[in-house]
Amino acid sequence: MKLSVKRLVTDSMLAALCAVLGFYTLQIGNTFKFTFENLPVVIGALLFGPVDGMLIGGIGSFITQALGPYGLEPTTVLWVFPYVMSGLMLGLIAQKKQFRFRSWELGIVLFLNAAMITVLNTVGLIIDSKIKEYSYVVVWTSFLTKIAIGAIKAVVYTLIVPKLLEAVRKLPESGTKRSSQNEQSRE
Repeated sequence: MKLSVKRLVTDSMLAALCAVLGFYTLQIGNTFKFTFENLPVVIGALLFGPVDGMLIGGIGSFITQALGPYGLEPTTVLWVFPYVMSGLMLGLIAQKKQFRFRSWELGIVLFLNAAMITVLNTVGLIIDSKIKEYSYVVVWTSFLTKIAIGAIKAVVYTLIVPKLLEAVRKLPESGTKRSSQNEQSRE
């Protein structure tokens, strides 16, 4: 895997953005969390593939967990795992599609991704409830709401992700390349 400066910087910025968005959430109890934390994972995976998507999701959500209100716990991996899997799934599909999607294809992929995250988070809550010995009945009562929120986010992502991908792809490669091109044009 060849990593350019642009790619490393982009991955780092996306992981940091993932962490920041993870701090800005609407949370009700332990069962309902509304966040755009996954948006940078989506962008990274669709731009660069599964490894970058997994790293962005893993690092970004780990920082959110470690520095957030929960801190490091034995169950931290349960909350990082959905975002790692999101990066993997989206990255593999993007590679298979040669990083080109029709709008409707992207919508389906993003809906499936949101559903996968919801299911993995729900499984995480069930495991967490067993480990920490609290009732997981509330988990199931909020499941349909979580699916609906995931679907809404998938629609929003379908509308904005193509524009974000286009903007990120237009970023300059690196300062050294640009400055050497400027020097050549002066000669």
